[in-house]
Amino acid sequence: MRRIMAIINASLKSIFQFKSLIMVYLGIALICTAVIGIVGAKLIIEPASGRIDENTLVHYIGILGYCAAVVLTGINYCVLFSVPLTREKVNKNIESLLATISSIKEIWIAKSIALFLPGFLLGTIIPLFLTLIFSSIYLSSSFVVFSNVWIVLCTYFAVQVIYLCLSLLIHFVGLIGNTEAGNVIATIFLPVFAGLVINLLARHILDINSSVFFISNIGLAVILFIVCIMFRYKFRKEKIILSCQK
Repeated sequence: MRRIMAIINASLKSIFQFKSLIMVYLGIALICTAVIGIVGAKLIIEPASGRIDENTLVHYIGILGYCAAVVLTGINYCVLFSVPLTREKVNKNIESLLATISSIKEIWIAKSIALFLPGFLLGTIIPLFLTLIFSSIYLSSSFVVFSNVWIVLCTYFAVQVIYLCLSLLIHFVGLIGNTEAGNVIATIFLPVFAGLVINLLARHILDINSSVFFISNIGLAVILFIVCIMFRYKFRKEKIILSCQK
């Protein structure tokens, strides 16, 4: 555990050395927050607030919070993954780690967690903030939404589990092969995942306040993790060293 924590700390320092990337991430996150907030308020909640009951408004606000979590967490992987890992491979930092007593599994897990943490923070705090703002304006209490267990679990737990498994997958690919391949996976995953869940929720095919939707989210996370397990035979020290020398 100490070795994993040390690698996480070093990986976070490596990520935050790229101040321009951090600024890009924060800028995109703020723009997405503003878009979700304005679109949610002006085009979804306000037109419906005079015609529907509070339970339906809670449902809409829950969907907006969930979508904010999906988008804001996912941006992290598109922006902060590729450049730091590529530099570590070029500068032989990965090879130096492999020369220590740390196992390749520990390196993989630690780097995946390090990338996961910035997205986890923004992907939790901003949706929580938006939900509280919407609730205080349009509902009788700021905390009504949080009484819906499945909405809370889907937004603040299931989404983060999905992206943790995505982090494991893209680091698996990025460590044994081309870092850009992992970046492509993250870049494709975000719009596909976000578009799919928004359509399913908007068309009432799935209900965010249900165990079925929660299980669907966890199922996606399991699939991402299973992909890593299926190809674990390729995850060898020699392949990682060869990928660093390309």
